[in-house]
Amino acid sequence: MSTISCTVHRDQGFNPYLQSVRYQATTIHKGTAMISAQTITIQPSDRVYAPDDRNTLVRIAGHQSNQPKPGPAISAINGALKAFVSHNAYPCVGAKAALNKDAYRIAQYAGLGRHSSIVECTHDIQWFAANADQIDPDTASFVAVFDDPSITNEEDFEDKLWTQLQGMHDIDSLTFDWDPAVSSDPVDPDFSFSIAGRAFFIVGMPPQAAREARRFPYPTLIFNLHDQFEAMREQGRYERMRDTIREREESLAGSPNPLLADHGTTSEAQQYAGRPHACPWHPEFKTRTASSHNAPENHK
Repeated sequence: MSTISCTVHRDQGFNPYLQSVRYQATTIHKGTAMISAQTITIQPSDRVYAPDDRNTLVRIAGHQSNQPKPGPAISAINGALKAFVSHNAYPCVGAKAALNKDAYRIAQYAGLGRHSSIVECTHDIQWFAANADQIDPDTASFVAVFDDPSITNEEDFEDKLWTQLQGMHDIDSLTFDWDPAVSSDPVDPDFSFSIAGRAFFIVGMPPQAAREARRFPYPTLIFNLHDQFEAMREQGRYERMRDTIREREESLAGSPNPLLADHGTTSEAQQYAGRPHACPWHPEFKTRTASSHNAPENHK
């Protein structure tokens, strides 16, 4: 059994956008006297940027007085993102709210599914999972953009998406168990991806997407916290926003999106890449738990 407690720390004199995260992980093995505890401090990589009130980007990691300016690549990506989401025809009003409130964090990685991208993105999303509520509890989103011109079609993007998620889970599961509020089985209607013990809904946006609302110029994964949707349901706002997005998406594409479904009716795994499949379908994805990694060996 593994329990996780999280404390967010803000260091005085440092970048005001940076909050380091210390996870106190305590593992208790039933039937043994073994109790282990470790403290894990997670900071974002130097790839993560936040928008500021001057309509520019600020690198999160590092000292405030020694912040390198964002380069032309990440600046161009951020500009494309703002133009894409702020367009009148873009259907997702939730993404528009995150953009208007500067409630997103953005990072550019190497190729989708590559080892370096998996490692860096895992740590950045672990950091984001603990900081999202401080950024904005309603709309905080993490935009992971990948430098991968080798992706030539939706199928290739989907394969690399699940390679990326599998690798991220393999690293994350060394420390964290799956969010107990959702299923870890990608076939289960209650499935959501989990990082740092928190569930995420993921929006994949390949340049070759058949539907325009997903057709971003750069291969991109958007990480949205599952808790945000549940909070909207409790507040009676979810159905209204859902219907608005679906109507706007149908107006843009000229036809309803066949993949759209409420959580708990069909697995959201099919929606991650935005590519239709004949049923039954499931991705190549296997889950592990922190408890299984740390379970003591049974010596006979």
